[in-house]
Amino acid sequence: MPLNAASVGATVEPLIHDVDARWIMAYAAGLGDTLPCYLDTLRPTGIVAHPLFPVCVEWPAVLAMRARPPRQD
Repeated sequence: MPLNAASVGATVEPLIHDVDARWIMAYAAGLGDTLPCYLDTLRPTGIVAHPLFPVCVEWPAVLAMRARPPRQD
């Protein structure tokens, strides 16, 4: 789904999510990045989130943006 360029710079209220290992692993797998640090839950230090994970577009944020009136620049 392409994002509308007109939404660049627009803001909505913060969305809070509880991030768990499954979500982190699914994100990395969706990117095709199968490094053990992203998928191996038996690693002594556990898994880490992919560096791009914090910037993934989430459906609740998209819906919140759609509910806002268009920007008037």
